[in-house]
Amino acid sequence: MRIQVLYFAAARERAGVSREELEVPEGASVRAAVELIASRHPRLRELLPHLRIAVNQEFGRQEDALPNGAELALIPPVAGGAGLFLVVDRPLDLAEVIAAVSGEAYGGLATFIGTLKPGELAVVIAAAAPHRREAFRACEYAIDRIKADAPIWKKECYEDGEVWVGIHP
Repeated sequence: MRIQVLYFAAARERAGVSREELEVPEGASVRAAVELIASRHPRLRELLPHLRIAVNQEFGRQEDALPNGAELALIPPVAGGAGLFLVVDRPLDLAEVIAAVSGEAYGGLATFIGTLKPGELAVVIAAAAPHRREAFRACEYAIDRIKADAPIWKKECYEDGEVWVGIHP
């Protein structure tokens, strides 16, 4: 059966691709697929303990069976709030994120936009609450958690090379 594999951050760099199709045996587990991926891209093997695996946009377990046509993503851990997050392989849309949290019960709505390259949205956060103070605090909390948990935000570039902070291999 065929699955789509998405690579983010350091995994994308080590694999040399952002996505690819992979043929796996019928009923293969996440673990089996990850092992196959590591054999195709040996530079990924040392990163595997540091990455989270998502199956069809939900974190999965190593023993989970993959459905035919599954999307398997190798991503840094992402956490926050009520668990409303989405990692996408397309341009981010501020209006879409605001719409996801808007409602008549909320008097305050705060947003945060982060970029990697000038003009390219890398993270979009929207937080809504009954009052502005809580919305600002929730937005700040979300970006702090992402920066603490996701090595994608910790790439440091120097004249003699670059390093992903938090990934030791």
